Amino acid sequence: MEVQNIFKLKCAIFLTFSLIVICSFSVCAQELKSLNYQSHGFTYTKSDTGRIFDLVNRAKKLPITSDSAIVLLNDALAQSKQLGFNDGIGQAYMGLGACTIAKGDYDSGIELYKKGLPYCEKAVFHKYLPVMMCNNIGIACMYKERDKAGIFYYFKALDYYIKKNIARPDILCVIYINLGLGWMKERQYSQAIYYEKKGIQIALKNKDYIKVANAYTSLGGIYIQKGDTLPGRRYSQMGIDISNQYLNDYDKSILQYCAYLNLGISYQHQAPQKALLYFKKALAFGNITPFYSDIGPYTGIGCIYINMKKYKLGKKYLLAGLKNAQAKNQPSSVRDLSFLLAQAYENTEDYKKAYEYQKLYSATVDSLMDSTRMIANHELEVKYRTTEQDKELVSEKLQLVQQQNLVAKKNTLILGTILGALLILAVFSVLVFISKNRQRLQTEKIKNLEQEKKIIHLKALVRGEEKERTRIARELHDGVGSLLSAFTISFQAFGKENSEIANSPNYINSSGLLKQISAEIHEAAYNFTPEVLLHNSLIEAIRLYCDYIQFPKSRNIEIDVKGYGEFELLEHEFKLSIYRIVQELLQNIVKHANATQVLVQLVMQDMALNITVEDNGVGFDIGRNDSGLGILNLQSRIKSMNGLISIESAKGNGTSVFIEFDLKAHKQLTSA
Repeated sequence: MEVQNIFKLKCAIFLTFSLIVICSFSVCAQELKSLNYQSHGFTYTKSDTGRIFDLVNRAKKLPITSDSAIVLLNDALAQSKQLGFNDGIGQAYMGLGACTIAKGDYDSGIELYKKGLPYCEKAVFHKYLPVMMCNNIGIACMYKERDKAGIFYYFKALDYYIKKNIARPDILCVIYINLGLGWMKERQYSQAIYYEKKGIQIALKNKDYIKVANAYTSLGGIYIQKGDTLPGRRYSQMGIDISNQYLNDYDKSILQYCAYLNLGISYQHQAPQKALLYFKKALAFGNITPFYSDIGPYTGIGCIYINMKKYKLGKKYLLAGLKNAQAKNQPSSVRDLSFLLAQAYENTEDYKKAYEYQKLYSATVDSLMDSTRMIANHELEVKYRTTEQDKELVSEKLQLVQQQNLVAKKNTLILGTILGALLILAVFSVLVFISKNRQRLQTEKIKNLEQEKKIIHLKALVRGEEKERTRIARELHDGVGSLLSAFTISFQAFGKENSEIANSPNYINSSGLLKQISAEIHEAAYNFTPEVLLHNSLIEAIRLYCDYIQFPKSRNIEIDVKGYGEFELLEHEFKLSIYRIVQELLQNIVKHANATQVLVQLVMQDMALNITVEDNGVGFDIGRNDSGLGILNLQSRIKSMNGLISIESAKGNGTSVFIEFDLKAHKQLTSA
């Protein structure tokens, strides 16, 4: 299990989250001044605005988790609503959201932020309020592992910053740092590094050393997760050095917690003793604020002790981390720690405990999968509603065009009548010409709309198919696989407790069947999972799949993959379809062709994509097998993508499949 990746994500996100939420609340309060404000016929005096700002200032001075701060902010909210004062309403909602999140209720905090966003958009004196509010929503979404939603709100914050012509480099720096962390969670490391460095440039220029130290530490975490440990350690140490020189004790402890956690992660495999030192330093800073915990250091120390076979110490730290994860309602950490504890107890032959933690792991995985499904269903519902609205808009536009055509014809007839009989023939000729031209244009528009609808339908079909494949793969791996793992532990324990049964042929055969079932489930899950294209190019993904096919020596098959062209220009859904087509052809070869050599070649040039798959297998009679279900499905898929397929084969002479797509005509490029 890659515990290392989990640590790096948590340390970087916790750091930025704590600094930004508190900063966003305090920035608003620090800049509040008594102002005259006029709206909807009312003029609010310095006394009105000053009273509201005083409430927010008093709340800011209290601990962010205190009930007194919430009471003051609710009072400010009520008075602002009574006056219709948008600045005050937005700031009150922002403070209430921060306090609610500080108490651990992220969903309610996000809702408070969203309620305040429309008022922030209409703010008069603090135009940067919608920027800060979107940034805070993004942070909370990232913490709840809604990564794509978080990145969306970061870009929305950046959009507000540009549109409202805001000159606040400190806020812009925060957005860039958070965008870097968001792209890190999506494993888009080049984008993550790009935005972190932009944040560093702004922070250095403004001598904002808290954000400089923050960005350096975050950049270190990104490099470590990417696998570049040397620059990762260097940037993390730079964050520590700057914090020692410029930061107060509180901010320094927050930042050094993250930096030491990063350094521990980078050394945990190469130098475990050094990693222990850093993890224990991070542990000393655990639970500094409501946004921090000592779960990460406990897990890192526990894993190192387990790897050193000091199981008693390892289980002690892992159990402490699990206890905190359950108390803080962090299901992802509960999942990871229960899995590690199940392995630790299995290694010490305490199969009863191993089984208990394996059950906890499976239950947590099911809970997380249910949450993922709910989010996915919500996204599908939004897309469906958006599609329906688009259809209605298209229909309304067509009706409007038809009405405009009728009005134009009437006007033309009236004009012809006024001009008299001499102009009637000329006007009639012009009308005929215009009508035909409009009909031609309308016919072309309809054809274009139909073509675009086909493309949209194909993309939706591909997305739905890939989501279903992903869901099945996860259920195979995390559901059936976890249950099978738990059963295997119990089965092995039963054999150890009954030595006579363990040596019986039936027990040995059953054990072999369990291994075979596990292998089959693993292979099925691998075939269903499309995520390889998120991290690799199309050609690299196909090569990885071919390597997977060639791995069992019993297959005795050699696959040569060649690719020529700029495949990164293809749309993601189209690349997924190409990957599935090649995957299906290779599966047919492995199952039926009995081939020893296979060639897979993709050539993209002159706005065309040509795919060739050849084998030296037994071949088949095309005339007799043309109606086979596999070939029909393949032909149907390629036809739906507006492609052409040609199959050449004969018994004993292998098979050659040629596929061609016209990329320009069917708009399969990303620039289309």
